[in-house]
This record gives sequence, C-alpha cells and structure tokens, in this order.
Amino acid sequence: MGGLQIREEPISTFSASAGAGKTFRLVAEYLSVALCNVNEPHKFREILALTFTNKAANEMKRKILEALKDFSNKDGSEKFKGIGETVCSILDISTSELEYRSRLVIEEMLHDYGSIAIGTIDQFTHRLVRTFSLELGLPGRFDVEIESDLILETAIYNLIQDVGLNHSLSELLVDFAKSNVENEKNTDIFPALLKISYQLTKETAIDAMKSMKEWSLDKHLSFQNILTSFERDYIKIASEHSDKIIKLLTKIPNEKIYHNDWWESIVKRLKLKDPSGWVPSKSLMAIEKNSDQLLKKEFLSEKKEYSILIGQIIEQLNQVSLLAAKAVLLDEVRKNDRSSSVLTEISKKLELIFDQLNIQPIWKFNGLINDEINKVPASYIFERIGDRYKHFFIDEAQDTSELQWKNLWPLLENSTSDQTLGGTVMIVGDAKQSIYRWRGSRAEKFLSLIERCERNDSPSLALPSLKGRTEHIRLNENWRSAINIVEFNNDLFSSILEAKDFSNELYKNTYKDSTQSPRRLEEGRVHLRLLESDHSIIELNVLDMLVKDIRSAQDREWCLSDMAILVRTKKQGMEVANYLAKESINIISPELLSLASSKYVLTIISLMEWMIYPDEKSRQWELILRLFEAGIWKANEDQLHYQGQTISDNHPDNFKQLIKEILPNFHMKIASQLNLYELAEYMLRAIGVAKKADPFIIYFLDKTHEFSFKKGNHLQEFLTEFKKKKKNWSISSPDIVDAINVMTIHKAKGLEFPIVFVPFVSFPSKNDEKNWFELNYNSVFELNSEHPPRTLLSLKSFKGKAQPLKASISQVYPDYVNRSSESYDEQIFDDINLLYVAFTRPQESLTIYLDKSVYGKMIFDELSGKYEFINGELIIGNYRSTEIGKDDKLEDSFLVKLNKCFSSDWTKTVKIFSKPQPGQEQRIGNSIHSVLERIRVPEDMSKAMAIANQEFQWSKEEYNFISKKINSVLDDSRLSMLFNAEEIYSERPLIVPGQGIYRPDRIVKCKNGSWVVVDYKTGEQKKEHQEKINNYAIGIGSVIGEQPQTILLYIGDKIVIHEN
Repeated sequence: MGGLQIREEPISTFSASAGAGKTFRLVAEYLSVALCNVNEPHKFREILALTFTNKAANEMKRKILEALKDFSNKDGSEKFKGIGETVCSILDISTSELEYRSRLVIEEMLHDYGSIAIGTIDQFTHRLVRTFSLELGLPGRFDVEIESDLILETAIYNLIQDVGLNHSLSELLVDFAKSNVENEKNTDIFPALLKISYQLTKETAIDAMKSMKEWSLDKHLSFQNILTSFERDYIKIASEHSDKIIKLLTKIPNEKIYHNDWWESIVKRLKLKDPSGWVPSKSLMAIEKNSDQLLKKEFLSEKKEYSILIGQIIEQLNQVSLLAAKAVLLDEVRKNDRSSSVLTEISKKLELIFDQLNIQPIWKFNGLINDEINKVPASYIFERIGDRYKHFFIDEAQDTSELQWKNLWPLLENSTSDQTLGGTVMIVGDAKQSIYRWRGSRAEKFLSLIERCERNDSPSLALPSLKGRTEHIRLNENWRSAINIVEFNNDLFSSILEAKDFSNELYKNTYKDSTQSPRRLEEGRVHLRLLESDHSIIELNVLDMLVKDIRSAQDREWCLSDMAILVRTKKQGMEVANYLAKESINIISPELLSLASSKYVLTIISLMEWMIYPDEKSRQWELILRLFEAGIWKANEDQLHYQGQTISDNHPDNFKQLIKEILPNFHMKIASQLNLYELAEYMLRAIGVAKKADPFIIYFLDKTHEFSFKKGNHLQEFLTEFKKKKKNWSISSPDIVDAINVMTIHKAKGLEFPIVFVPFVSFPSKNDEKNWFELNYNSVFELNSEHPPRTLLSLKSFKGKAQPLKASISQVYPDYVNRSSESYDEQIFDDINLLYVAFTRPQESLTIYLDKSVYGKMIFDELSGKYEFINGELIIGNYRSTEIGKDDKLEDSFLVKLNKCFSSDWTKTVKIFSKPQPGQEQRIGNSIHSVLERIRVPEDMSKAMAIANQEFQWSKEEYNFISKKINSVLDDSRLSMLFNAEEIYSERPLIVPGQGIYRPDRIVKCKNGSWVVVDYKTGEQKKEHQEKINNYAIGIGSVIGEQPQTILLYIGDKIVIHEN
C-alpha cells in the first residue's frame, strides 16, 4: 500500500474510510506484533483482537492464518504479497526472515489454536461475566441467550396471562391499549408491547430499571390520577389566559392593533385541549423585545398611552409560553408514563425468566461487568481470566457502545501506561459508517477519541496517564471503487453537512475530512436519476427505471450476480423483490430467504400453536389472520374483522365451525396422534399447499425432520426453537443461479459489488427516539407528591415551526431540549451515514434514484452546483464491457423449475424396490435416451440436458461427452426430419391389439405425411435390434393404416443409420 505511515505511539487510532484497506492494515499490524521477535513465536498469546461481528472475527483469523502459511512458503502467492511487504516494512526485515519467522509462529499457533484471541467484544465481555459470576451474584453456570425477541415475547406473554388476576396490571394494560389507539398506533396490544420492550435491551435502560424496581403499579395508578388532575387544571388556566388577553386587547381599538389575526389565532388555540397549539408565535413573543410591533405604524405615537396595557399583555404572553411548555411536557409524560410502568413490569417478568431458565441475555453483560471492572485493578482482571494481554486491536470502533468503552479502557490503560510493558493499542473505525445506533453504538465516543489523539492528548479526561502516548492515522486511499465513483462521493460528502445547523462540530469535521484518493485505474460510472412526479406514483417510477437499468447492464454483458440493490428497510426490499419477480428477474435476498418470510410456514406454525392452546383467543385470532394473509381463507377484510369480534365475544363454537369450513381435511384428533414430521406434512396437506414445489415448505419439512431426529417429537419445544431461529433458518440460493442481490444497507455494510443500485434515496428522517430522564417534578410542574424516579419521554426535533415551543420548554426543562437537539443531530448524521455506506459499496457502477424531497433534495442541492443535470439525469462515465462471471453461471434455460412435490400419507403409500444401479456404459446409454426423449426440436437441448443432469448427476466429463453425442445427432442432416416434424411422440406407449404394449423411442409424422419409427442404440450393433424395430413397424402400421419407415440409430464414435 502506497505511502505507509508507521505507528509510532503506543495508542494509535485509525480513521479508515470505505474501501481504504482497513482489514489489510489490521492483519498486517497483527502479524507485525506476532512476528516481531524471532525468539518469541508465542507472542500471539499476548494479543487480543476484538471486532463487531462473528463473521468479521472469523474472517480476520482466517486471513492471518492464510497469510502466515503463505509467508512460510518460498513461492508465496500474489494474494498476500502486499501484506508481506507491509509487515517487512514495519519490522524492517527481509522476505527470507519473514518466511523463517512465519514458519515458527504458524507451527506454534496450530499447536495452541485456542490461544488465538480474535473475537467479538460481546464474547470478551461474556468471558469477563463468567469469570466474575460469583461477585455479580450470578449462578456458577448459566446459558447465554442471544435472541432477545424470544425472551421478550415470553415475558410479555407471561404478563398478559396475569390480566384478570391482578386488577392494577389489568388497568395499566387497558390504559396502554387505549393510549395506543388514541395515538393512532397498533391496536393489537402484543406487538405494541413487544415494540416498547426493546427499550429494555438498551444500555440506557439498565440504571432506569434499577431505579424503577420499587415503583409499584399502585403508585403508578395514583400518579396517573394526579397527572390527569394537572392536565385539567392546565386546560382551565389556558382558557383563563385566553379570556384575559381578549379583555386586555378590547382596551385597544381594533384598527390600531398590528396583525389582529395573530391575536385571534392565539386566543382560539388557548381554548383547545392540545397544548402544542398554546405556544405564542415567534412574532408575538418578539413584542417583548420590541413593543412597537403591537400597534400599527400610524398609531405608534400613542404607544405611551398604552404602555401599562402593553406590559400586561406581554406578561400574559410570557405566562402562556411557560404554561404551554409545562403542558406539552406533561402531555409527553402522560403519553409515556404507561409505557415506563409497562416496561417495569416486563422487566420483572424477565428477571423471573432469567432465574427459572438459568439464562442471562447478552444485552445485560456490559452493565453487569461495568461496576466490577471499576472496583478492581486491571492486573487482577487479567489474573482472573488467565491471560495477560499486552497488545489490543479494536476493529469497527465506531460501533462500540459507551459501556463497552468504559469496560475496555482500564485494560488498555494498564498495558500502555507503563512503558516497560511495551503494550500497544490499535483502534480502527470510520464514524461515517456508524449505522447501528439502535444497537447501542456511539460514534461520538470514537470521534472524540480521534480529536484527542490528533492533539497527542490522552484518550479521555479520565485517563491522564496516557497523555502524549496517542496518535491518529488516516487511511484515505480507496482500493475498492473506480475513479468516477470515488470522486463523485468526494464531491457529495465532503460538504454535505455544511448546510446543516449542527450543534456537534465533530459531525461536520468527519465528512469534511472524508476525501479519498482512488487507487484503481478504471474510470467507472455514476448515474443519478432525478424523478419529478406525483408523490403517489414516484415509487412505481423508481421501480420502472430500476428494471430498465438492470436490463441495460445485462445488455453490456454484466451478470445479475454482479449487481446489488440496496434499500433502507426490509419492506422496501420486499417491494423491489416482488416487482422484479413480476419482470422475471432472479433475485437473492437474506430477508426473503428466511422461513420467517413464508406465509405458508407461518400459517403452519400458527396452526401448531393453536393445537396446543385451542381455547386461547390470541392463538385463534393469529390462526385466522395467517389463513387470511396466506390466501387459504378466501374472505374479505369485513369478514376477517367480524370473526375477530366473534373471538373477542367468546363464541368458541363459531370459531370451530369456521376452521372446519376453511380446513375441511384437518382433524384435531388425527393431528394429535402424529409425530412432528408427520404433523407438518398433514397440516400442509390440510391447507392445500403440500404439493407446491415451494422451497420454504421443503426446507421447513427438513427442519422438522432434523429437530425430531435430534431432539425428539416435542411440539412445544419445536415451536420455541422456531421462534428462536426463524430468521436464521434460510433456504440456500445455489451459486450457479444468476440472480441480483436485494438487501438492506445495514446488511450490505462491509460488502462490495461491481454494480450497485440505490432506489428510494429520498427517505424521510425518523425521529421516534425515547430517552430516560431524572425529571424533577417539583421544579418543572410544582408537583410535590411522590413521582417515578425515572421518566421516559419521546424526543422532539424542534425544527421549523417548532422553534417557539423549543424556546418555551428551554425555560422550563433545558435538559429535555438539549437531549432532543442532540438526538436530532444524531439522526441526521446516521441517515447521511446510511447513504455513505450505500454509495461506497460499488466497484464499477453506482446508480441512484431520488426526488426533490428530504435527502433527495439535499443531494440534488449539493450536486447541482458541481455537475450539470440533463433532462433530470446525471451520467458520469460508462459501463466497462465485461465477461466477468459469465462462464460460472448457467443460463436460465439450464435451470430446472420443480413445479410440484409429492406429499401423501405414508400408510397409504405402496413400497417398491428400486432397480440396481446401472454400470457406466448403461448409465451413459440411459442418459442419452433421457435427453433425446425430451427433445422435440433442437432448441430443447439445453433444457433437456439440465433435466437429465438433475436425474443422473453427471460429472463434468460425462456432461461434455453426452452433450457432444447429442449435438452429433442434431447436426446430422440425414436426421433433420426427425426434429422438424408435424407430429412427434417420444417414448409413447402404444397398445397394439393382440401384441401388447410397444414403446418405441420416437415416432414422427413428417411434413410430407409419411411416418417414421426410430430406435436409439448406444452399444454394439446386433441382429435382434433390427428384428425389434421391424416388429414396432408392423404393430404401429396396424394402428395407423400404413407401414412406417424405420430408422435404427447407433450413437457411438460415429452416427450409424440403418433405414428400412
């Protein structure tokens, strides 16, 4: 890599933009430490490398081992030549010395493979938690639960089960459901509870739940009554202020008041219940600073006459502003107070589950270990875990959470503050690729660290001993993308945040310093489509253009497998996938391949759950909803809602009758007697999809069989397993299929594709963040009664017309305004990061679709001054003609689509013995017969070959041999009439009176009206072959009324034809 900057300080932070060779540098630096001392081949045991995902950790470990193996050979490959040269530069050694040291280290590594410490931060934290389990009050042995959905769903289910048994809980959940309906959210309480419960998986909820532990339901209900009373008082006071303002204004003649409409608006709004409308406008509040704005210009001379009155009006406006701020905050408290109490109750249920099942969720680890790590010296921690690490590599640092940093720094400081230890830390990341805030990542911590390291300062104020021992290195070369793509992204992102009013300058600086130098020589292509049309049809236009652009790339010899479509949400991915499917474009998508995306599989799961809990209303509703969504129950929405009401009104007989009508072939008594696999097949037959050649159904049956074989026929346990793994249980897409990748931008991070399409760029910014506050109710609301120790509030953007509200709330509760502003900045930063990740995936071509709204407008405004758009399009460069991947993919004509599969009750199935496997010659003969049987015209050959290949599973040599033989038949001009006939019958059984059934290989009626019967042979010529075909001719002649011509065709080294 050109211009290698060598690390000089113990703590090095690296900013690695997209395509900058981050993994390359990490591997090189790791190997430099592992190989630094020829007398210490075990040095790798002192290294701890941490990254964000298991996939990244495994990839890093694989590359390190492959590189060492490559270095240890004299004739190393080109693949690791660059890394080898970098290691030699860092260590200042020769290639022969590198070879010698590599042999020593890889031998040591293979003998002590378990000591290669490369993993995720979560894995390391888990190790610490296990080590300190006694101090943390955890059982000595516990299982780690990675799937949060399952335990959250279980906790919510257990909570709902208590409804009716606990009056206070019942009242809380009813209020929660009503609040959801009032706020136009989900009317179904279960998904609403699940959505809010994700708050518990965030680090910020740990302390909040500790504080809320003693906040009982009775206290909550009492507090709700107080809030309701306060709300009524505020509405009453607002109305009084309206009356007072009217009364004061009546003392000034209407014709003298400047903008009467301002005042008419505020007095009307103060009579309404919505407190957000009470806030005086910016213009009205400006009167306090400039009272001239109350009167029209021609009456300003009378200002002194009204001075006392003006002062009273301004006082009323100030009081209204404060009242509005308190009322809006109170409204937020009321909206979320039920949620915070619900979360407290769910949290209690979770703790019971943890104790009962002896499990701990992975999200608790960082919080659990944080207090303990800060109590003891780092040397003691190393002693307890049994390893002494001196060298640390932290990858994807932008995705590290606040608590993870707090847990790591004591260990990092211990190894680097004492110069005699010779410890080092390499921290690598790119804040522009921070897109996992919802998982707890805090790019701001990494940005702050970079800023301090650039000054050679300590990593944080809490680590003064490390001052002067830090440095910052930028990796600003791009090895991934072609020149035009790199330069386009430079132009777009280097100044994209300049127009935004950010309170955090770190964000602006991040993109200001993002310019990269392209290292590839190819020109590359950028295509930006600006779509100006009605918002209601913009999506259809995007999809239309997308298909056109995919076809255009195919015309230039690019394969579908070279392309990727990146979207923001799974829903958008489904829309794209469905549209492409209609256009007969093959697709691959991680989300679309999971069993959780199959409506039939989800219907079977609902049917299984209903079997276990037949009287449970939620299971009944879930079942009819799945049957409706899968199209098995042919009903309209009115019928669906009617049945939902019937279930709610507790009419079990009506429900049973409905299921009998929808699934007449399903009988509970029969189903309950079947094992797991038989039950799955029985249900599939009952819903009428068993014979569908649906890969999801086939894979689901495989999974039921696998589960029953390994773990037994336990339906409840299988359902639990399905809930855990439904997103990970995915059908495979064969590599030979030429298909376009459709995935979310989050899934695409870390990947690269030759061609990338990014539709739906003009997405709206989401701002639905909630935050926990230690709200002082006494100072904000003058409320002296007992209140919750923590308060959950929805944050606001305070942009545009909300500025007066922001100013009002700032006077009452500035912490809320500050956190809301921070959250808004974070959201914009995260959204720009999403675009950056998407736009930096391509190697050869980038196509973007946008309209002039939200981020689309931002991008257009940024580029319109730098590039010329022609008819709404910007095209930079051209496609590079390529044959990449062409030979590796089978054409569509080779792909065999299975149209049906077979499922039947095994007790009614006749068992037969299969024939012995044929020898090689017979196998080739059978194969040729099988192919020719399926060829009516020469164009059928590719499909016929593919189908026969499915049956015989040929080797490559066999495939080529058979293909050659078939071509020799089709190319023989003497046989052309056999494949260009008026009527063709292949392997057709014919009943000949008095002679039985004949099955000639081919019977054709030529275009001249004559008939020909053909028999293929692949072995030696024998007399009985001619006798057999003559018998065919006599028998067939008696049926058709004339003697057909016979052709005995020997397919060997040469084509030999015997005609008669």
